[in-house]
Amino acid sequence: SIRSPLDGYLERRYVDVGEYVDVGTPVADIVQIDKLKVYVEVPERDASYIRPGDQILLRFGFDGEGNFPGIIDNVDRVGDAITRTYRTRIIVDNKDGLIRPGMIGSTILVRGKPREGISIALDSVIARKGTRFVVVVDGGKAVIREVDLGEIGRAHV
Repeated sequence: SIRSPLDGYLERRYVDVGEYVDVGTPVADIVQIDKLKVYVEVPERDASYIRPGDQILLRFGFDGEGNFPGIIDNVDRVGDAITRTYRTRIIVDNKDGLIRPGMIGSTILVRGKPREGISIALDSVIARKGTRFVVVVDGGKAVIREVDLGEIGRAHV
């Protein structure tokens, strides 16, 4: 009778019941997936914005359950000279077992401190004589409001 010293899932069995094996022979692979280590390659331009202990969001595209919070556990001190990336380990709770080892996902990294503001479509901004403004409805009337453009980026839905 063989018992595993840890709780987990039987991933692969190498021997059949009743088969004789020598001491030290692997008989099965047991995996624990309630907490996963996710490795990502962070580009050099973003590496200075992340530190161990920071929270990060991981996205996996299955069943609409795609967003999982994680904690950065380690950022390599030395980057890859060819890809100019830093290997980063993220710990993710996976109590429900929705993420499976080997799945491909993406991370959402917010660089810098978020500024308070609103997001609008760039084509609604009017530029004239060095100022930028938008037209809004205020009390049933069209009113011009000057705006300051912050970060310009692409939204993903």
